[in-house]
Amino acid sequence: MKSGQFQAQTQSSLFVINRYRWLEAERLARTLGVPLLVAQVLAGRGLSDPQAAKDFLEHHHILPDPFLFGHMADTVQTISRALDQASRIVIHGDYDTDGITATALLLVGLRCLGAQPEWYLPSRFNEGYGLSAQAVQRIAAGGSGLLITVDCGVNYPEEVALARASGLEVIVIDHHQPGARLPECCLIHPAVGSYPHGDLCGVGLALKVLHALHVKRLGASPSELPSSLKDELDLVALGTIADLAPLRGENRWYVHEGLKLLSLGKRPGLRMLASLAGCAGAIDSAAVSYRLAPRLNAAGRLADPSPPLKLLLCEDEKEAAVLANQLHELNGARQDVERQVLEEALAQVEALSELPPILVLAGEGWHEGVVGIVASRLVERYSRPAVLLGVRDGIAKGSGRSVPAYDLLKGLRAADEFLSVYGGHAQAVGLTLAAKHIDHLRHVLENHASQTLDPRDLMPVYRVDAVIRGIDLNTDTAEALAALAPFGVGNPRPRLLAVDALIHSAEPTRDGAHLQMRVGVDGVKVRGVGFRLGDRACQLEASKQRWSLGVQLQVDEWQGTVRPQLLIQETSPLGE
Repeated sequence: MKSGQFQAQTQSSLFVINRYRWLEAERLARTLGVPLLVAQVLAGRGLSDPQAAKDFLEHHHILPDPFLFGHMADTVQTISRALDQASRIVIHGDYDTDGITATALLLVGLRCLGAQPEWYLPSRFNEGYGLSAQAVQRIAAGGSGLLITVDCGVNYPEEVALARASGLEVIVIDHHQPGARLPECCLIHPAVGSYPHGDLCGVGLALKVLHALHVKRLGASPSELPSSLKDELDLVALGTIADLAPLRGENRWYVHEGLKLLSLGKRPGLRMLASLAGCAGAIDSAAVSYRLAPRLNAAGRLADPSPPLKLLLCEDEKEAAVLANQLHELNGARQDVERQVLEEALAQVEALSELPPILVLAGEGWHEGVVGIVASRLVERYSRPAVLLGVRDGIAKGSGRSVPAYDLLKGLRAADEFLSVYGGHAQAVGLTLAAKHIDHLRHVLENHASQTLDPRDLMPVYRVDAVIRGIDLNTDTAEALAALAPFGVGNPRPRLLAVDALIHSAEPTRDGAHLQMRVGVDGVKVRGVGFRLGDRACQLEASKQRWSLGVQLQVDEWQGTVRPQLLIQETSPLGE
């Protein structure tokens, strides 16, 4: 039997079940001693081989040789020469969490090797994203030496050339999609060389450079991180999760180990920021995504990007407390600005006579530091790409986010003649253009998207790992599913489909926002909760019919009692 052939359209989503072979899942369950439901999830995610699944569950991973990157040998030689000659080294990062953690990691790592590196983070508002001529001139004014860009630089060949002409050696460490012309310098990029894992983000690539330096200078193993670098994996976990890098292979191991360090709270700044953010107990990937990363990003979105870098590096408890409070307050301000832009953007969408295949929205004074977040909210709400632009003094700056089926960067390339600057990935871009060209951009992108996308590509999909049965509704199975963590892009929390389910009771929470219910599957009853589904309580309570439910099976702990619980995410009357 193959799953994946069952598709039931709900009012808002289409249930699509991952394909797997039933016999392979049964064999996996027997071999590994895991519940069948867990084996189905693993098989549906391409882990039907028992040894591969065992390695996944046990987080066993052998690191590929860092010298498989095309320019790694030259990069190590260049940095080693700077170390041996005590030359000036400047790390140029980026203002998001990946860029900031990558900068911090290189600073810490090079200091351990005897250097005294400087750092430079660009201002989103004065210099924009990436390596600017302004930044090059400022760095070059401090004298000759080595400039290392991290999480930026691959699409700035002119600026790299300017840096070299100004007396600087240059190394670029970047993971963004490269353009037609690469910078003429040492380049550490997943597309250059034969390195087998192309999912590393900026901080992951920075780790590979430091690992290669340890191999060359200190005799470390190329397949295992030295202990001094393992101690910095909390930084790698932060940047990897925040940058939405897929949590598989190498990244999964980094995040698994890094989350342990984050939970120990060895960095005073992160420990205090976690406390302010309400992170209780062990820190998981969700806490990083929804609590820590937004606070680290807030400074770069609204003002000076340096406080989060200082917070990661500081060892003084008092200074850490000041910086953590500053970032916490900035995040509150960011949320207020974001809320206003979202309300105005939603009003523009609701005023449209029909939804185009891509949303291109602009607002006077919209804060460029939050338009990317709002674009993501619109993609979630309307299941189509969205580009948001803040207009000020005749210039529009903004960000775009996309759905899996649409390459937004290709869309921008089709509108190249109207853009001043743009870059990013297939799913996330940044751009700048004259405000007078916004209508031209909208026209080109709508045409490009309509020619590229099928209507089904814009249908919200609830992708299911397996069908859950009454026999699965127990704590052991819920705990076994939780052991598939860390969860995130590339390894989402398992989604399950309860078919022919009964709703025995359904009522909203006191504030009316959420849903509480009792769900029956194959005669087994269990508690269910639905966040932001309070408005469906009357429909579910009044109906005596059976339902298809999109759910996640969780472990609920309350006052010392441990029990299984279903998180309800999608509801559809059976047969619709």
